[in-house]
Order: sequence, then structure tokens, then C-alpha cells
Amino acid sequence: MAIHVAILKRVYARAIRAGRKTIESRMTMTRQPPHGCVASGERIFLKESGGPFVGMARVSKVQAWDDADESVVRDIWRKHHAQIGGDPAYWKSKLASRFVTLVWLRAVEPIDVGPTYRVANMRAWYALDDAASPVADVRLTDGAIRNRYVAVPAKLAAFPTGPATLLMPDGRVLESSINAKRLIGGRGWGRYHARYALGVGDVVRLVAVEPGRYRVHFLKADEQDRS
Repeated sequence: MAIHVAILKRVYARAIRAGRKTIESRMTMTRQPPHGCVASGERIFLKESGGPFVGMARVSKVQAWDDADESVVRDIWRKHHAQIGGDPAYWKSKLASRFVTLVWLRAVEPIDVGPTYRVANMRAWYALDDAASPVADVRLTDGAIRNRYVAVPAKLAAFPTGPATLLMPDGRVLESSINAKRLIGGRGWGRYHARYALGVGDVVRLVAVEPGRYRVHFLKADEQDRS
């Protein structure tokens, strides 16, 4: 499964964050990402053009055409302009597009970090291996709860072994480490398991804000459907 960086004008990024824009559209004359490389369930990091990361979302649905014509674009304009946005000048500029991808978004939430990627001139979408993700969603097991640890996925480059400073949701700062087995241990986990009533299947979300420094969030099972 891939992760993605979508670069948008500020007005569109803010519209997604506010829930007014629920479909991201990419319409081009030539095949470019995300055409053919985005799928339902994948995570998108939203970045303002020339600015910061401002959010992330999940893909709920994808629809694509690789032989579109003016009639296809006009039909999309008619059916989905409220969810996509754009003024008439924008839509008229897209009428000659041949490659069209519509990405339905869900579980939009703010975030101020994103994956590291190599910038390519004029590219506005990047499909990356999920190893580049700065977000680790760790599902709790019975063993993790009993033994008070969080197991970090091995492939995530943003979470190397070594010291780990944890920025907890209640404002506390815990000093720990990611050991050779990719576990973050410590008695402090038990306190949070109890305070947030965490059980098997709930998620500890770690967000790498800088090397060795991670924000911690807790998601209950019913919240995961929205994340």
C-alpha cells in the first residue's frame, strides 16, 4: 500500500480541511500521478503549494478515465462541481484533458508534518512507499497491554531505533527508546491504557515531528473507521 503527497493551492487545501471539498480531481493531457497509482484505503498527506503540510486524509473511492474527452469532463463538472470546487475558468481549462482521476476523501484531519520525498519540477502529486510515512498506527494486542509496550513497524524510516521522546496527549513528556526489537517500553503506558480505557484493537498513533521526537495519540476502535 502506498502513501501520497498531494500539493494543492491554499484555497483548495483549506476547503478540504473545512469539509467543503470532498473530492480531489486531477485532469491532465498526459498520464501523471495519481493516475493509476492511488487506491482506496491509502493515506494522503495534504501540502499547500509552496507552503506546509496541513492535513491528511484517507481515500474512500477512486474513479479514473484514461481516454476522457470533453463530454466526460463536462459530465464530471455537472455532477461533482460542488464536491470538487473550481470556478468556470478552471473547468474550461480542463475540457481537453485525457487522463482524469477523481479521489474521494474521508477522515480528514489536521497534521503539520509529512513524508520526506524528492521534489520533481512541476509535479503536484507524489506516490511513495509507505515506509516513508511519518505516522505509525500501532494496533494494541493483549500482550502489548499486559507488558506495557508499543511495537513500531520495522519498515518506517521515520522511527529508527534509539532514544525516543514521547509527547503525550495530556502534555507530559516521556523519555523512552525504540529498542532493537522495535518496542517502546515503559511503565508510563499502563497509566495511559487505564486513563483512555484502551483495549485490544485500539490504536496508538505515533507522529514523527522530528528525529527521535514523537507525538502520541490514542484512537478507540470506533474512531478508527474515521481515520
